[in-house]
Amino acid sequence: MRAVEGSPQREVTIDEDAAVRLADELDSAERRDALRRSVDAVRAGGLGPRAREAADALLADDGFAWRCLATGLLADEVS
Repeated sequence: MRAVEGSPQREVTIDEDAAVRLADELDSAERRDALRRSVDAVRAGGLGPRAREAADALLADDGFAWRCLATGLLADEVS
């Protein structure tokens, strides 16, 4: 899927087709809720200011958080 769009070794981005498709395929209310709970638990664990800001951004937009997760999963697979 990535090879059609260029080098499979290039950096994975949140808006690329492969990441968007993976996010759509894995999406469910239960999984989004589990992600939210996980980010909330990490945030409660005492983060630095930048990490807290990132966690707040993820908690504020579950669609963005979900695409970030899918992008990370994709990046892990291609690395």
